[in-house]
Amino acid sequence: MAKASNGNNKTGKKKTPTSIEGAGKRAAAPVAPAAFKANGDLEEQIRQRAYELYEQEGYQEGRDEEYWLRAEAEVRGRRSA
Repeated sequence: MAKASNGNNKTGKKKTPTSIEGAGKRAAAPVAPAAFKANGDLEEQIRQRAYELYEQEGYQEGRDEEYWLRAEAEVRGRRSA
């Protein structure tokens, strides 16, 4: 019966995966396309505005969806205007 590998070689050292480009080289970090960055910025703006609404209304619990939808409408309205 074959023994399950724990990722160690015979010397007890942990094996590390090799780079696609070859030993000693690292692949460049992926860069998010502009559309993903824009969506992330949009979501962050909505999140910030929703929190402002939450603060303005006295930190009322249970209305998070309402705040989010209001904030989303405001932020998207500003972007399309």
